[in-house]
Amino acid sequence: MNENIISAMRSPGKRPKSPNAKEATACLCTSLPPLTVAIDPVLEGIALRNRINSTRFLQGNRLPLVYNSLMRMGNSHIVTIIIDRPRAKNIIDVDAARSFHDACIEIEQDRSLRCAVITGAGRRYFCGGAEASLGAINADWSKPALNVASLSIPVIAAINGHAFNAGLELALACDIRIASEEALFGFPGIEHGILPSDGGTQRLPRLIGRGRALGLLLTGDTVNAKQALEMGLVDEVVPSSQVLARAAGLAGEIASKAPIAVRYAREAINSGLDLPLDQGLRLEGDLYLLLQTTRDRAEGVMSFRQKRAPHFTGE
Repeated sequence: MNENIISAMRSPGKRPKSPNAKEATACLCTSLPPLTVAIDPVLEGIALRNRINSTRFLQGNRLPLVYNSLMRMGNSHIVTIIIDRPRAKNIIDVDAARSFHDACIEIEQDRSLRCAVITGAGRRYFCGGAEASLGAINADWSKPALNVASLSIPVIAAINGHAFNAGLELALACDIRIASEEALFGFPGIEHGILPSDGGTQRLPRLIGRGRALGLLLTGDTVNAKQALEMGLVDEVVPSSQVLARAAGLAGEIASKAPIAVRYAREAINSGLDLPLDQGLRLEGDLYLLLQTTRDRAEGVMSFRQKRAPHFTGE
């Protein structure tokens, strides 16, 4: 299945000399999982924003590069966000945070999308954290994990490398975490007087328990992928070369299911965990009844009776 990629691309012009140089915004294009990038034979370039400064397409079946714009190519149900600052440990700066926020808005507005994958460029870092200047900004656009958690479609973290501080918070905001066997995890920022500010203190204990969360947060210790799997911090561990392939495969499985049913199941779990059991059960019942009114539900029943594969439209 083809994927769309949203990548925080470097600004056009001279290559940055410093890993702290700001690198800019995003592009949306078609690719084939896991790592081979190609363009659909029929290109349906749709500018999703009006701030296009320049667009450049490489010759042949290569990745189209789009600056200061989001472009859509093809008609895939899967979108991939790539944090593309490998020379700076994929640390999120102000420009990357704004691009991330804009990308999440575009994803939420595109009702054809059914699953998202987040990964980092390279194999060493998924995301090494956020620049200190970003932590001083108290705005929704400056919090990548908050923006990811607000998406209505399932999000898979393809953790290709180390995830520290804001990078781990970003992974925690995803629904499923697939990690490289070489990845490390932690909140070492406590050693420099930094407290997680994008949901880390709240999502971590909900995922691995209060005691283990306190152990990681108060000491700044890191854990490897095997330890992360044992404590429930990640859901799968695979060789580093297979992380994106596994995430793409899982995203394809999810995208093939009835999108409304997937969305309701996710809502029942995520919202139900914050409710008393009796209220959670009522939420489940309400969502079940709502699902019966959809065309996808009727299509599921009909396809079962006709012994054919269902064709879900998200209606």
